[in-house]
Amino acid sequence: MRSRLYLARPDKNDEGHQDRKKRILKLMKSNYADLSDDQEIWWHHGRFVDSQPMEVRYEMDAQQARDEQTFLKIFDQIAGQGQNLSAKPRAGNYAARVVAATAAATGADFDEVQAVQALSRLMRDGTLRVETYGRPSQPLERLIRTDGQTQ
Repeated sequence: MRSRLYLARPDKNDEGHQDRKKRILKLMKSNYADLSDDQEIWWHHGRFVDSQPMEVRYEMDAQQARDEQTFLKIFDQIAGQGQNLSAKPRAGNYAARVVAATAAATGADFDEVQAVQALSRLMRDGTLRVETYGRPSQPLERLIRTDGQTQ
């Protein structure tokens, strides 16, 4: 019997991001296995684990909450200075890129991938939303907080 195992990164999700700790163990050449026998595994404390243990889920939730708090803190600082941030990735004032650059300048351990994921979650849960402003003939968009905080 012969087989080949292949460890791959998962495809990007709906938001275009990957789970950095997740891998997929694939059976590439196997005479006696189903082609759908792929196994999801996660990197946890220096080793791969078969399924995502509860403590990993709690750690991920806690990390996501910290990322969102960091993002909102920096977002509020930037918005408080009167700068408008965009939700569009190609914009020069793309919120995730600006927040990550500001975090790097202040020495925070917060990169652009974490910022993009935090922005996506915050927009999905309604904490941030896109507001249209400016002239009706040339409307502009900016991100604002919806929970009563400053713009």
